[in-house]
Amino acid sequence: MNAPASRNAAPVLRSDFTDEVAGKTIIVLGAGRSGRSAALLLAREGAKVILADDYATSVDAAYHESLSALNGQILLGNVQAELAAQAHGIVASPGVRPTHPLLVCARERGVPIIGELELAGRRARAPIVAVTGTNGKTTTVSWVGHLLAKAGFRVAVGGNVGTPFCDLVHQTPDWFAIEVSSYQLETTARFHPRVAAILNLAPDHIERHPTSEQYLAAKAQITAKQTAEDTLILNADDAAVWSVAAKTPAQVWGFSLYRPVDCGVYLDKGTITVRPVSGRPTALLEAAKLSLPGLHNVANGLAAAAVAWACGAGADAIAAGLQDFPGVEHRLERVRCRRGVWWINDSKATNLASLEVALCSFSQPIILIAGGRGKGAPYEPLAPLVKTHVRHLIVLGEDAERIRAAWASHVPTTRVGDMHEAVAAAAEMARAGEVVLLSPACASFDQYSNFEERGRHFKELVRQLEE
Repeated sequence: MNAPASRNAAPVLRSDFTDEVAGKTIIVLGAGRSGRSAALLLAREGAKVILADDYATSVDAAYHESLSALNGQILLGNVQAELAAQAHGIVASPGVRPTHPLLVCARERGVPIIGELELAGRRARAPIVAVTGTNGKTTTVSWVGHLLAKAGFRVAVGGNVGTPFCDLVHQTPDWFAIEVSSYQLETTARFHPRVAAILNLAPDHIERHPTSEQYLAAKAQITAKQTAEDTLILNADDAAVWSVAAKTPAQVWGFSLYRPVDCGVYLDKGTITVRPVSGRPTALLEAAKLSLPGLHNVANGLAAAAVAWACGAGADAIAAGLQDFPGVEHRLERVRCRRGVWWINDSKATNLASLEVALCSFSQPIILIAGGRGKGAPYEPLAPLVKTHVRHLIVLGEDAERIRAAWASHVPTTRVGDMHEAVAAAAEMARAGEVVLLSPACASFDQYSNFEERGRHFKELVRQLEE
């Protein structure tokens, strides 16, 4: 949206947003995937919906027809603050800043504001698993869904990436498994997951959360409404994450790569082990048998196992699901082996912490494709790792020059204009036994609508290369 960020912005939400929306005028601000989902949900409940966005974003004809049939309106381009005068409530999409003029005007008028996660959570007719953290959210929540399905539960998986929660709430599964972001958690008031997990914390979204304390506080909102009957699963190897244990009434479980935990899941001499609230530790399987490679995926597997155990899954189902989970699209996804070179799609790596994980996942020399819209974090600290793992760097997008300035003295670097040029350049220089890795360390919004579109374009270009 157009308004600048502010470190002192007033909170976005107000908890008095009505649950009975029939006949009420509700503005949904932000016409991305979650905004469109929220608008349809509200329109089906009889609200007079106005879906608004500052940008002439893509709203296809089929969606326009569906919302119009429910008497909904779509307003694209330069949303005016005065629109708040018409509203009984506003649903703010995750990407909308708290300083947006419409939200400022709404607060001044006393119009209640919530987010799509809060809207959906109030309508969920099954207990919720919610997973947050800087990295690994999509893999972990998908893995949780896989483990619960193995155990015979009916589970609906979605949230921040994938199917919006508002698209799922009409279902009645045994569990909702939902990925949630800090942006979404900022606009919650009564969101109450039965089982919640915080995976890790690394610098990200600096433009929205200028300090690590603010970022952690946003993540910790996941447990704000939990009670002693709920479970909060925390990374015992991350001091900042573990500090949340002192701030929650929920029962705290830990997961750790390096030490036993009093309650939770940990590695014991290479074996994934669960220690329940009462009873003896149970060995699940050797970590070497996990279906996904890399130490970061061992951590994701530990977290997923802890969540599944807290939800009632048994040891046999968890062990089986840890071994045959296929992974997720755009996360270290193998696309093709061409002339002895593996092409890897890691488009979901939208920050430096994700790129660090990707670089450490390969022993082969890497041709790295990086760049896009940066998030404000400095690139220089990652230079030693780039020097160690990357044979050639290809940069593109808005932050291309910042990345080149930080790393070009450590590794040969090529600047390209778009993904087509990046793939062509990589194909020309890659040698048998190397890896071509798309791991941008940046958001996609300078050239694509989302990281999924970026990753699929990369895969399409790679598959078109002559054998």
